[in-house]
Amino acid sequence: MTTTLPQRIRSIDELITWLPYQLGHQPTQSLVLVALTRGRLLGVCRIPLTNELAGEELGVDEVLDVVSGALKTLAREGSDQVHAVAYEEFPGQSGLAVGALEAAAQFMDVELAGLAVVHAGCRRLPWSSDPADRRGSPVQPVETCPAALHLLVDGQAPMPDRAALRTLVHEDTTLSEPVRPALARLVTRRSRRPARAGRLWQRLLADGGSPAQVAALSGDDRAKLLASLADVHWRDAIIAWVAPGSLPLAALPATARAGLRTWLPDPVSDETAALGKLMTLARSAPSDQPVCAHVCAVVGCIAWHLGNGATGRDAHERALIIDPAHRLARLGLRAIDLGMRPGDRPHPGSAAAVRPRPAV
Repeated sequence: MTTTLPQRIRSIDELITWLPYQLGHQPTQSLVLVALTRGRLLGVCRIPLTNELAGEELGVDEVLDVVSGALKTLAREGSDQVHAVAYEEFPGQSGLAVGALEAAAQFMDVELAGLAVVHAGCRRLPWSSDPADRRGSPVQPVETCPAALHLLVDGQAPMPDRAALRTLVHEDTTLSEPVRPALARLVTRRSRRPARAGRLWQRLLADGGSPAQVAALSGDDRAKLLASLADVHWRDAIIAWVAPGSLPLAALPATARAGLRTWLPDPVSDETAALGKLMTLARSAPSDQPVCAHVCAVVGCIAWHLGNGATGRDAHERALIIDPAHRLARLGLRAIDLGMRPGDRPHPGSAAAVRPRPAV
């Protein structure tokens, strides 16, 4: 079967080179599924071969459940074909996961178009009839892959690994130390609904800014931004404004809609840039202040809406570390676990569906 791969990708080698730019990081010890529907990109799903937080190998039952669950989600979303790329730390590490994938694909009537195994900078194609492919060859460099090179020129280089990607939403003490005392004062003396800091939000979300400008705000200003999200209606309004379609504006209270009209009259033209600023604000948030769970949940919701499930998961998980009872973070993480697609995302197979997720 001839397959139209995303972004003018013409071979499995270009697909392997492109994948880190789609994921936002260099995959390791993972099985990556590239799902297609009618020859168009539906999505990319990464399945870790280990418990990444605990640093332990997954048990047989865990591998079977995770792989079959991932393929079931892709099939439910309309995938009829999957390319699999296994990233191994040692030869044979992906064998169990690949076996589970083959069994699940046969049961769900999803075509496995091919398998590539990447190890120590080389790739091999174990299902190929060509002995040279089965022996393997070096991974194709980025400068020979137009789809990946285009993203690299735009400054969208992948992080070195999954752990590095996680740092994009975790506390950075160089950013949070100036915020901590100011936020503690605000939380201690707050006796009424927190101020919405509309003028500061206007500055933060203005077009043309950068994450560095957020870091340059004073500790007091960043504390006011973080504290304002304790007003859940304002928090939801920020999500709805930055990621149109994620939450219905009409469902917000009139006072929240009025605040948006006053302080944020122009729609956000670059959602990805706005997310980058909010991620910097999240890194400024001291983890010992429960109010900081709100900014993490905001980042999680917007990242998920933009198709960035990895950062969405990281942000929601951090929110729950700060406040285990945070309802929005729990709901957001559940949506990601179930493989739910944001309500206004393009229908699978549409032209818009092949646009790659911008690396952050």
